Amino acid sequence: MATDRDRWDEKYAGRLGRERKAPDPFVLAALRRIGAPLGGRALDLAAGTGRHAVVLAQAGWRTHAWDVSPVGLTELEIRAREADVAVTATPVDVLVDGFPPAEPFDLVCVVDFHDAGLWEELHTLVAPGGHAIARTFTLDWPGAKPPARFRLQPGSLAAGLVGLETVLYEEEGGRAGVLARKAS
Repeated sequence: MATDRDRWDEKYAGRLGRERKAPDPFVLAALRRIGAPLGGRALDLAAGTGRHAVVLAQAGWRTHAWDVSPVGLTELEIRAREADVAVTATPVDVLVDGFPPAEPFDLVCVVDFHDAGLWEELHTLVAPGGHAIARTFTLDWPGAKPPARFRLQPGSLAAGLVGLETVLYEEEGGRAGVLARKAS
């Protein structure tokens, strides 16, 4: 039986690994709102091939990237070298193993990945005074993918993220995003 890692490795070895999607506009707006990282540590959770990890590193964050797929992370490392930035890529299956032990991050960014249990624990990865950016699909997304089990109810992200205070919220066209901050 194929694992998530096997499925994502296969996807990234094919067309998906060659795609060069632009960073999500909500993520870019959230980064502008946060401002300069002052050497802070950032995590791109479920990083895939690194479209956001590279942007974070280019903005001056000391960037880490976790993803289930070593194939996706290899492509991320290639893209980071091309952009002349450093990203520490680590294969992590958070759905099986949860979050590995790590010092809290000043910024955690998770885009197009949703697991209710892990989202409830996302705040544990964020350092006091740090931020989280979460962006995902809602059930009114017009596309066939991702499946409904990986989408949120419309309006549900408006309540924010557990343990964090909402700074910026957006929802339209089947997409929802939140920028949140952990109290100091």
